[in-house]
Amino acid sequence: MKNTLISFIFFSVFFFFSFLSSADKPKILGSDLQWNDYIKTVKDIKVSNLRIKVVRIESSKCGGYKDMLELDGTFNDDTVFILDELLTTINQHCPEEERRTAVLLNSDGGYLNSGINVGRIFRKHIVTTAILAGQKCSSSCSTAFFGGYYIYMLQDAELMMHSPYLK
Repeated sequence: MKNTLISFIFFSVFFFFSFLSSADKPKILGSDLQWNDYIKTVKDIKVSNLRIKVVRIESSKCGGYKDMLELDGTFNDDTVFILDELLTTINQHCPEEERRTAVLLNSDGGYLNSGINVGRIFRKHIVTTAILAGQKCSSSCSTAFFGGYYIYMLQDAELMMHSPYLK
C-alpha cells in the first residue's frame, strides 16, 4: 500500500509537465516537455560537460514550493560532491514525508566510478530518479539511475547499458 501511495504521489508530479508552449516555462533539459508549475531556476551549475539545474515548482504540500534537480551531460568526479551537497540542503523546509527529491536524468554517462557513486548518493538521500520522454541515460548514467530509491521511465525515454570497463 505504501509503495502504491508513493508511486501515485510521484506520478502526480508528472502532471506538472506539459507540452504547452510558453515563453515563461523552460524546457526540461534533454526533453521537449516543459515545467507546468514552474516558479524559477534556483541554481544552474556547469561542471565540465555536466549541467545541474535546481528547479523550483509549486507544491501545496511543501510550504508552497518544492525543488527538483535536472542533470544533463557527462558525469565526472565532482558530480558526486555537488549532488551530495545539493541533496542535503534542498527541500529541508518540507515535512519529512514530502522531502524526497526527484532527479531527472539526461546523460551520455561518464566514468563508471562516478556513476556508481552518484547512485549511492541517490540511495542515501532516497531520491526518485526519472528519465522523461526524449531524454537518454547511457553508460554510467544507467548505473546512477538504478541507484534511485524509486525509478521511473516514461515512453520515448532511452536507457542504454554496455559492458563496463575501467582505465
